[in-house]
Amino acid sequence: MRLNILIILFSILTTLGECSRGDRLPRFQECLSSCIASLCDPTLETLHSHAFTPLNPLHRLLLWDCESDCNYQCRRIVTQELKQAHLPVEQFYGKWPFIRVLGTQELFSVVFSLANLYVNYKAFQTVQSYKKSLESGAAAAAMASQYLTLILTSCAGWLASTVFHVRDFALTETLDYFLATGIILNQLLVISIRIFELYKKENARVLFRVQVCAVVWYLFHCIKLLHFWDYQYNTNVSVVTGLATNILWTVHSVRTYRKAKKDTTLNSALIPYENSVLVKLAAIGVKAFPVRYLGLVPIFMNLWIFAGMAFELFDFPPWFDLVDGHAMWHLVTFFPPIVWYDWNIWDLQLERTDELGRSK
Repeated sequence: MRLNILIILFSILTTLGECSRGDRLPRFQECLSSCIASLCDPTLETLHSHAFTPLNPLHRLLLWDCESDCNYQCRRIVTQELKQAHLPVEQFYGKWPFIRVLGTQELFSVVFSLANLYVNYKAFQTVQSYKKSLESGAAAAAMASQYLTLILTSCAGWLASTVFHVRDFALTETLDYFLATGIILNQLLVISIRIFELYKKENARVLFRVQVCAVVWYLFHCIKLLHFWDYQYNTNVSVVTGLATNILWTVHSVRTYRKAKKDTTLNSALIPYENSVLVKLAAIGVKAFPVRYLGLVPIFMNLWIFAGMAFELFDFPPWFDLVDGHAMWHLVTFFPPIVWYDWNIWDLQLERTDELGRSK
């Protein structure tokens, strides 16, 4: 699972700007009118036609048209003029004036979104392999299925994020928002199922009702936004859902920590699973993590996420016109899923071992 709800929340919050100072600058509007007249209407000629470059076939493949290409060219022209005058770089329509690379609007946000997609795909393989190792009908297998559903939702969300950062259309933005909401809701659903043990056979009816309610609410949310796009409503929903999810994961993490340290014999039976988590932690640079605190890994991951939020909260003009705070935020979110699903497998195995010990 992508560790923290706020991973998605802040991805949403950074797209809220519908207009910025840059696109209101008279120089930008003048440039845009001149470019459109020069390149988009061949019957007109202007004194500035030499400043603009005709659209090339590669860009057309990514659905750039003459007007959107003029918009891009004028962002770059005005940005260069601002830099030469030693004035601050401005945003245009809520976005920084990135350099377009092979028709891609935000290259590094695309690269890091694909990286997140990859680690979630690898997590799917890990959880699926664990599920196959369990006996048919095991409660842990049922919970593993919930994690697999969440991973697939996360993969779809990161794919939508990739497409949105390649080309920002109303459609790609809508898909990015809807799938982000789907991940947020699914994360709350998964931790609710885990902490209240709804995945066990005796709770099958309750689980079904909860899942139906979640699907109905999600459809209502999407239909409401399609009818009237309300950014504030969407943000409020994300905040409330995210806070609830984080509270539940913190409670579950503390409970797991207490269970793991209670019985050293029980811990010794979990060494292969503990080692798997420790190896993944070392892979992301967290070496010599104390085994006795393994149950608290989600809390430590949350702290990492909160620290990474600084990139979103204190956004900055892109380095080399390519890497901004939002791209760095996507880089931060790449690391937690590497550990997260191995931890969840360890958590499930901890409960299974505990139950077997009590049954003897």
